[in-house]
Amino acid sequence: MLSELFLYRFSGWLLTAVWLFLSVQALRNRGAWTGKYRYFLVFLLSIAFIELVAAITAPLLSNNLFLDYPYITIEFVMLGLFLARIIDIGFISKLVYGASIVFVLFQIANAFWLQGLESYNSYGDYVNNAYLFMLSVWALTVLYRQNLGRSILAVRDSWFVLGILSIYLLIAVVDFLYDMALPYRNDHFLYVVLISGNLVKSALLLLYYKGIRMMPRTS
Repeated sequence: MLSELFLYRFSGWLLTAVWLFLSVQALRNRGAWTGKYRYFLVFLLSIAFIELVAAITAPLLSNNLFLDYPYITIEFVMLGLFLARIIDIGFISKLVYGASIVFVLFQIANAFWLQGLESYNSYGDYVNNAYLFMLSVWALTVLYRQNLGRSILAVRDSWFVLGILSIYLLIAVVDFLYDMALPYRNDHFLYVVLISGNLVKSALLLLYYKGIRMMPRTS
């Protein structure tokens, strides 16, 4: 059990290290993050900070699940706005703005009156995963149509969108497996699911890195 706990902690530290690495790489060329990319930069820096706080507080606090609320809210709002700008359809942009406001209010209600700050924010997590998955599929379709006859991998935005699509699909699968296994109280299997999820997510975050490397260089 001790070794599994260590591996779980290590996979979490690795994930945090990758987020911090991406943030540093983005800030090295911060002048390039204009327009819709500002939403992605805010998302990147905010999540890296929360990941760092989570890594520090995990061994110090008995419960730091309250961090899920700002974490998921930032993902929903910032990535939603970023993807809406790629899709670039008037009613989708209005829908995303409206959904962002509703989701923030829902997160506040969930934190204080529904699941609570000391419980896993599963409601927000499920909604967030489905929302970002659908938007990223739509955005990837738009990018494909805009670049017919050209490899989509040569398009900077496609790496960010592929990262979003892959990561939130992964999170949905991990959540499903975790929820299925939880009633059986098999700690070994639960650790395998969580550790594998952290390791695969760390690898998928490198899709963001490819997009960051393709941002235009500024002086």
